Amino acid sequence: MPLAAEAQQTGRIPKIGFLQPGPSHPSRPAAFRQGLRDLGYIEGKNLIVEFRVAREPKEQPVLLAELVNLRSMSS
Repeated sequence: MPLAAEAQQTGRIPKIGFLQPGPSHPSRPAAFRQGLRDLGYIEGKNLIVEFRVAREPKEQPVLLAELVNLRSMSS
């Protein structure tokens, strides 16, 4: 029974929020995306990733709230 439940699709694509503190480093999102691909996730097909970069510490709460609000908007 648990296997059958896992196989059911809800029609919703999972969404992940990625908040990067400090200056943007292209290698971080690239490594994250590669790790997801290694696990079988294809961005835009079976997974959505929302990236945000907080260049200054004071931006972090604002960007985090933005990511959280994306979740409630898609419900």
